[in-house]
Amino acid sequence: PCPNFNDAPNPQEALEDFVVYRNFMKTGDWNEAFSYWQKVYKVAPAADGQRNTLLADGITFYEVFAQNQPDPEIKKTYIDRIFELYDQIHQCYPEGGYVDGRKAFDLYYKYQTRESQEEVYRLFKSSFDQDFPEVQDFIINPFTALLVDLYANQKISVEEARDYVFKILEAVEKGVADCENEECDR
Repeated sequence: PCPNFNDAPNPQEALEDFVVYRNFMKTGDWNEAFSYWQKVYKVAPAADGQRNTLLADGITFYEVFAQNQPDPEIKKTYIDRIFELYDQIHQCYPEGGYVDGRKAFDLYYKYQTRESQEEVYRLFKSSFDQDFPEVQDFIINPFTALLVDLYANQKISVEEARDYVFKILEAVEKGVADCENEECDR
């Protein structure tokens, strides 16, 4: 449902700007890369329509800008923008629990004060349930830790905790059996 290169007023220019900003990203020239990224984002936020690269790169830009921003109000606007881009990824590529998992992962590790533990758990659980038994591997450790913490603090029932422990074990077993390359390391 999101515009891609073919929908841009000048598809060739959008594709060229995409390649240019990606090259600037590789060299760490964030400001130059961002100016080209904005041009592409404006006309083709779904890029080639097959993968979320352009939107995920937008998240990377705003993460870099937030890390380097001393003003807490400006930093907050950058972080807000990150979560808006996650929502846009879900809008453009609505399959599975990837976006809920990425949001929860970032909230758990990077932006702990943005949401409650219960909300982060809800997002992990949503991601897990949507993809089970082939869950996103990056959610297993933080989801398990949060499950233990919330159970220990009596915020989830023993039945729910037990149910997810068995499901996590099943997902890990399946993931290990099906993994390839660096996925196996994770």
